[in-house]
Amino acid sequence: MIHPLEKQVGNTPLIHLPVLSGMMRSNIYLKYEAANPFGSSQDRIAMAFIRREYDRGQFRNGGCLVQASAGNTLAAMAQVCSRLGVTLFGVMPKSESAAMPRLLTCLGAKIILTPPEEGMEGALAKAEYIHKDTWISVYPNQFEDDFAVKIHHDGTGEEIARQCAEQGFAPDLFISGVGTGATMAGVSARLKETWPELRTAATEAAEAPVLSGGKFAPHGLHGISTGKMPSFLKADSVSHVIPVSLNDAAKACRRLMFKEGISCGPTTGANLFAAVQLAALPEYHGKNIIIMGHDGLERHIADPDFARKLA
Repeated sequence: MIHPLEKQVGNTPLIHLPVLSGMMRSNIYLKYEAANPFGSSQDRIAMAFIRREYDRGQFRNGGCLVQASAGNTLAAMAQVCSRLGVTLFGVMPKSESAAMPRLLTCLGAKIILTPPEEGMEGALAKAEYIHKDTWISVYPNQFEDDFAVKIHHDGTGEEIARQCAEQGFAPDLFISGVGTGATMAGVSARLKETWPELRTAATEAAEAPVLSGGKFAPHGLHGISTGKMPSFLKADSVSHVIPVSLNDAAKACRRLMFKEGISCGPTTGANLFAAVQLAALPEYHGKNIIIMGHDGLERHIADPDFARKLA
């Protein structure tokens, strides 16, 4: 076992939100990924990537792992790398909050911050440079390696399909934030195997509506809208693209806490905001809508902009 919590990754709950469902005249379900041991859906990617490289013979005598991420992937990787004695070089765009870099540093990671206006493209370029300049390093680029899609197809998507069957309903709409696009691609592909008519909605930051044809700008919805077009999504694979402001995402987070007693991060709030907008359309009245709950609130409360909007 590469980490004591390795077997605890996945099998997160699919939670019906009765109060919000009643308000919206649709059935809303939350795939609560904050229940993963390291706190986010990216635990799946981090653990699977490291397990794959470990099984290939990497990391047996230490070594280095290089990764570019907005934060959640690095948070999980840092904890696994600490166990393996592996040095993690984490590259991330600089933001107003220093909470994530501080956490990663405490876990022993070496953090490199890139200019925020360069988005994830800048972080990826820096990670590639570090990888090539480091004598022994592994660089599982989550933005290009479609292994991430398989992880969400066989893991997250399979779980949701099983949970829908156990709870006795067929999903009509799946909503997810889009960063690499692996979650949307993997989960929607698995669900459509059973329910071919399933529709999908991708959320992105209103300040960086790249999927909608706009331009990237720094924003507060960390983990989605990276500024890089997702390599795993085909143009016709998403039914709706919903731009969401940080303010609207924060309002949705507050609504989820006050109405359902569940805390979440801003990207989950963005998905809930999108669900509210789409549930108002006649075509989704009475339908079953699943939203990804990417992570919890605690990791984001130190972000001053988000905290102000949440209060």
